[in-house]
Amino acid sequence: MAELIHLLVEFAAVTGLDRLWQRRGEELVVTGVVLLVAAVLQRLAQRRAQGFDDHDLGRAFAVRARNAVVAGVALILLLAWGSDLKSLAVSVAALGAAAVLAMREVIVCALGGVYRVLTSAYEVGDIIAVTVGSELVGEVVDIDLMHTELIELTPAGHATTARLRFPNSVLLTSAVRKQGRTGELGVRTLRVPVTPGAMDLGRAEAALMSAASRVCAPFADEAERQLARRRQVELVGLPSHQLRVALVAEKPNEVALVLRYPCPAGKHVELEREILLGYYKFLHHEAAQPVGPEALPATSNSH
Repeated sequence: MAELIHLLVEFAAVTGLDRLWQRRGEELVVTGVVLLVAAVLQRLAQRRAQGFDDHDLGRAFAVRARNAVVAGVALILLLAWGSDLKSLAVSVAALGAAAVLAMREVIVCALGGVYRVLTSAYEVGDIIAVTVGSELVGEVVDIDLMHTELIELTPAGHATTARLRFPNSVLLTSAVRKQGRTGELGVRTLRVPVTPGAMDLGRAEAALMSAASRVCAPFADEAERQLARRRQVELVGLPSHQLRVALVAEKPNEVALVLRYPCPAGKHVELEREILLGYYKFLHHEAAQPVGPEALPATSNSH
């Protein structure tokens, strides 16, 4: 043990660590304590997040706690080493332009992260679509100053195990489409092509409205409450949750019924499946009904 201590003392003398300790011992102690406390807080926050019944809330709590700990550590270390950092900044002033060029991507990513915070573009748990070469669609599971991470959603709305990570610099040059948090109610549209000569358009419209009313009835009132609340907070004229069907002419002999319906974010695939099943079932049931004299009830003549 004595030999090990002797070797450490010699190493400190050779590398200049002993002089650094004499001049900056207090700052080194503060740094060590801060990093240790930050590690403990991060661990406690992780355990607290794992205790949430709702995994989305737990993940959001963990991300916010981590970002708060990182910001606090950075602030304390900046205060502790401020004078040294000032001296360092002066000494490298001549290299400032080169440093900016070398760290351009880092700076732009950081600006994108700040932009996201200031505009509340999205949060953990939101479902977003962003174009990074190709369109990425997924649920936000992690955010830091530099990157955003998603769990991929297929065009059919099914989650995969793939994680998509993109730099926050994309937010400064590309539009982000936010569908809302998982389960948050919004308004979507469903396009159903119809052939005018093959079916009665009025009957098709009635069938689509009937199917949509049955599927959307359980959350129609809650959709209106959420949309009313968003109108007050966001001060925008959001559409009504009421079901609407528009008849759109696409080609000379082709038209489409466009249904507007309330839908929880991330659930449109299941709802549209139920609506379409009800729609076609109604049409087939109507088509199977007999018409003409055979549709009349049978009567018997008694003499």
